Amino acid sequence: MRSYFRLPTPTDPPSNYPLTIQLSPINVTSRQLICTICNRFTAELSIVGDVRIGEATALVCRMCWQMLGPPVEGRDENVMVLRLLGDEGLG
Repeated sequence: MRSYFRLPTPTDPPSNYPLTIQLSPINVTSRQLICTICNRFTAELSIVGDVRIGEATALVCRMCWQMLGPPVEGRDENVMVLRLLGDEGLG
């Protein structure tokens, strides 16, 4: 699925129109929790108390959490990062 299209510009090559700017997989499995930030990937972490996310509790994928970076000592003392159990942890 293509998530973004644009009109051609004079500097574009004459073929391969429309150009795809971003192509990300969409998680279609209804059993899995989706990341609160990107709404694309499976959430692997539960983040509690991080004001950067804007919610008291947020489900976040690893990629978004890496972009945010870990909590800063002295500033984010109330932030808790919890790993969500997958199917392998429920057995």
